[in-house]
Amino acid sequence: MWTNDFSSKPNFLIKESKIYNNIMTIYEKNKDMENSFEDKMRLFKDYVSMWAHQIKTPLFSLDLILNDHPIDDHAAKAELFAIEEYIETLLSYTRLESLSTDFVFEEASLDELISSSIKKYSKVFIRKKNKVDFKPTGLMLTTDKKWFAFILDQILSNSNKYTQAGTISFYMEGLKLIIEDTGIGIREEDLPRVFDKSYTGYNGRIYKKSTGIGLSLVKSACENLSIDVSIESKLGQGTKVIFDLKNALN
Repeated sequence: MWTNDFSSKPNFLIKESKIYNNIMTIYEKNKDMENSFEDKMRLFKDYVSMWAHQIKTPLFSLDLILNDHPIDDHAAKAELFAIEEYIETLLSYTRLESLSTDFVFEEASLDELISSSIKKYSKVFIRKKNKVDFKPTGLMLTTDKKWFAFILDQILSNSNKYTQAGTISFYMEGLKLIIEDTGIGIREEDLPRVFDKSYTGYNGRIYKKSTGIGLSLVKSACENLSIDVSIESKLGQGTKVIFDLKNALN
């Protein structure tokens, strides 16, 4: 019966009725929503599975450190920091996928936001022998401080992962904030997909340091903050992450 199975063919009278098109429009919209939900659940399950697998590495390392004597406090704190990063990324993923995510826009100092993220990662930079080059901009913007900080943290984390004894620089080009590193760079064929969910690319597969979700979250957060983000990179020469702040700067 057609009312029990909308994919079947209705009889002539039903098909010619005025309500038929309305019913089928609603049916198609419901199918699209169902398929979209299933796709999101599949991506979430894939990500959680990968996340659970990768968080085992710092947990295992921390266990070894804590069972060693004397305990290396610096190494233990580094592994704890890595675990915190994994947890924060997972929480951010669930928040951005939620329809109830609230964005609180207020005036903020770009310099303070950048300085806070640099301070957060300072010990990690030291362990990788990386230097940070940042000159105050004196700029103010209207944004959600928490999510803008999350964006900066994700980029700093990536830059540090793939840079050794190099430099991570912050500077403005017109209305664009550039975060540039002197790391291993990204292959040209990977660049068009770096913002895709769960896409780790060559670097992520070789170095096994990426869940492939960080840049996707950066892209989503930027869209909610009206910030355009793009990436330029050359293999072996480093990477530039470019944030167009024209809609955020005061």
